[in-house]
Amino acid sequence: GLTNQVTSERRYEDLKSISRMVSRTAFEQLGHSVILLFVSVIGMFLIYLFPSLMIILTSLCFTVDKFTTKLLILNLISFIIMLIVYLPTIKFYKIKIYYTLALPFSAFVYVIMTLTSAFNHFLLSGNTWKGRRY
Repeated sequence: GLTNQVTSERRYEDLKSISRMVSRTAFEQLGHSVILLFVSVIGMFLIYLFPSLMIILTSLCFTVDKFTTKLLILNLISFIIMLIVYLPTIKFYKIKIYYTLALPFSAFVYVIMTLTSAFNHFLLSGNTWKGRRY
């Protein structure tokens, strides 16, 4: 939940340490379910990544017709809704509003970390932390 009353005792000061933390817990939180992993990755793609990619691709499209215009407008609306929904969190933590634009990139990084968690579980020695294997 959102709170400014709790502080973490663990410091994650770089992307590598954050990645290790997410990688050891993400697939565990999904109950080691491949179905939930698939649904989560598809959901993150459709909600956060697809609108951004389609805005870029339709903007780069050299042909302007009704279909590409409607596609661009639809994805712009989706993107704006995504940012509006994220605004309360930005305001609560007093973060500059332009950080909302990092949301698609953050979602992409989180998907990669989650897939890494599943990869570690199935193909490597698993995800370990403090001597425990997940």
